[in-house]
Amino acid sequence: MTGEKFTLMQYSVHAILGLIDAEDFVIPEIQRPFVWKRSQVRDLIDSLYNGYPTGYIITWKNPDVKTKDGGKANGKKVLIDGQQRVTALMAAISGKEVLDDDFNKERIKIAFNPLAEDETKRFAVQDASHLKDKKWIPDISVVFEPEFDPFEFSISYCEVNDGVKPNVVNKAITELKGIANRQIGVIELDAALDIDEVTEIFIRINSKGTALSQSDFVMSKMAADSVHNGSLMRKTVDYFCHLAVKPDFYAHLVNDKEFQDSKYADKIKWLASDYDDIYDPDYGDMLRVSFMHQFRRGKLADLVSLLSGRDFVTKEFRDDIVEESYKKLDNGIMNFINKYNFAQFIMAIKGAGFVSSKLLNSRMTLDFAYTLYLMLLDDPEIPNAQIKRYVQKWFVLSTLTSRYIGSPETQMDRDMRNIGEKGFLKFLAEVEASALSESFWTVTLPQYLETSSINSPAFNTFLAAQINRNCNSLLMKGTKISDLITISGDVHHIFPKAYLKKNGVTSKTKYNQVANYIYLDTQVNKAVSDDAPATYFTKVKEQCETKDIIFGNISTEEMLDENLKENCIPNNIFEMTVENYDDFLEKLNLCIRKFYMALRRDGRLAVLVGDIRSGGKFYSIQRDMMQMGEAESFLVKAQFNCVSDSRRYKKPLIPIVTEYLLLFHKKDSLIVPFTYQDKGTFSISNTDIVALTWHHLIRMTLESIGGQCTLTELYERLSTHPKAKKNSHYKERIRATIYEHRTQYTAYGDGLYGLNYQVA
Repeated sequence: MTGEKFTLMQYSVHAILGLIDAEDFVIPEIQRPFVWKRSQVRDLIDSLYNGYPTGYIITWKNPDVKTKDGGKANGKKVLIDGQQRVTALMAAISGKEVLDDDFNKERIKIAFNPLAEDETKRFAVQDASHLKDKKWIPDISVVFEPEFDPFEFSISYCEVNDGVKPNVVNKAITELKGIANRQIGVIELDAALDIDEVTEIFIRINSKGTALSQSDFVMSKMAADSVHNGSLMRKTVDYFCHLAVKPDFYAHLVNDKEFQDSKYADKIKWLASDYDDIYDPDYGDMLRVSFMHQFRRGKLADLVSLLSGRDFVTKEFRDDIVEESYKKLDNGIMNFINKYNFAQFIMAIKGAGFVSSKLLNSRMTLDFAYTLYLMLLDDPEIPNAQIKRYVQKWFVLSTLTSRYIGSPETQMDRDMRNIGEKGFLKFLAEVEASALSESFWTVTLPQYLETSSINSPAFNTFLAAQINRNCNSLLMKGTKISDLITISGDVHHIFPKAYLKKNGVTSKTKYNQVANYIYLDTQVNKAVSDDAPATYFTKVKEQCETKDIIFGNISTEEMLDENLKENCIPNNIFEMTVENYDDFLEKLNLCIRKFYMALRRDGRLAVLVGDIRSGGKFYSIQRDMMQMGEAESFLVKAQFNCVSDSRRYKKPLIPIVTEYLLLFHKKDSLIVPFTYQDKGTFSISNTDIVALTWHHLIRMTLESIGGQCTLTELYERLSTHPKAKKNSHYKERIRATIYEHRTQYTAYGDGLYGLNYQVA
């Protein structure tokens, strides 16, 4: 057919592997490392065995295109799409090594069971069981070796598998070897196509296997560029990320003469002796940071457009934008790889207490923090001596509040714009006031602690704070929390798990609570065993008197008091047992049920209760307890000689000065009215109820972000809310609501609206 820009061919698997070995098929720079999972390799082999289609491979015969080894294709077929499949075939059938995510060479071995009746269990990723079980061929690559003899193998196989006939095995082996003759479609692109067209084809058609990210697209655009130094920039990103994980890789890097002659080679040389793993960026991290601090944008998709020359205002594509974009990106990459910049940033993160990658919850949070560091270097309002302090502050804030967990690019883009419009100091003050309000400390943060995940941002920030303050570990003097994190230590349950389970607390969500975790020296942890806190802490107190050391090395009460403070352990730990408020309620409710059942008809049950405050939290017993019978009276009685009367409190406190007499009437012998409170929480951000109006929703959304935002931001935040999903004209509804309640909203111009009151 005339006008076609490609030719469709058919190659056998054997032929494709032969072309790879002969280097007639080569991999271009626009491709990426092997990213398939081992299970995907297994599935590919299974598909070929069954004769299922496996998609097309796309090649391009162009003598000038650059290949991964730094040379040029020189008329060879360049593999544009299908690298993952071809690499999988080389690994499984030819027995070649591949590079894993950590840049380690490894073999991917696929096992085969010739006797499998279940087709789904014919192939497997090799593990130890396949080496022991004689029914399995542990590595199918041996079958495809030239010296492999199917007949001899079948005889040998039957000798170790009683009752198996050689012809059955031979048939299965023949079918396995038939994989080499399976046909795979190869699309050969016209040599007349230019590199930009081919790159675009690569991006559009690569929808199978592992989806490409925006960073993959950026790397493709850079690799296709030889005018603006893009291909060398791509190599710099590739090599930097590789060296960050594997410093030893530098010995291979020196063989790339083109790169060694560039300005970038000397700038990344320092990584050859850097073994710090706090921040080992990948392509996405490096491109994102380089892009954000130069372009003041947060979405990598914009970088793809800018490198193509797109004008976001006129929607046109211009060469001057391409040139300017590559220039900015080059500056960004050079700033990123600068040894001084990178080292100072890492010092800032460690100085905040995050001394190990174990304490880091989000790579995006690190990316933005590094971006901020590079931006503040050029901020005249910020003295150089204060930059690290502000970066630390922002990093801790964004970690603790999970700022970049969930739609991180949108949040980053919004933060970049706000910093640009308001200046960093003003924006920091606004975010600090809204994100770390009183409600965050009293409501939101306690909710964050209701998790069993040891990788909780709240718990990690607590540990980082301890490290920052050089705190000793629990029951130890001289052994620091930082030592336990970076060298060796155990996560200890303050209420030991075995103790709680022995006393009826069997739910993991109960005993594996972050608030019950603390890092502990291994030997101390073993000594504590499964004792109640009241038991082992009392023993520690006793050892301060006797000097007979049982736990750790605390030997005085002054040391013990200080140690408890360092680890945020309350002073009443010496009385703490499994008995808690929930247990108390359970026992109280049992008593109420028994007393009520003991009543004669027309009898009355009187319950005298009060309220309590423990650990700074208020508990209303009369509200929380079960009520049986018909409520007949509610009497309030003044309390005298309360414990709180003689105590002084640091914070304002509403004292508990009353008790309540609750009177319940038993009117029927068999019918028992009762009430039992079911407590819970729900988020307005994803819940629609009858009582919730659009005005309420808009007002509460604005309150949650500091009191003001643009209409566009409001649309974005509410677009996923159930109310918006039920209303295709939700944007119009938002505008109408603001107009209907215009006395409660302030219009600042340029689409910016805010509440007419100060957010608490």
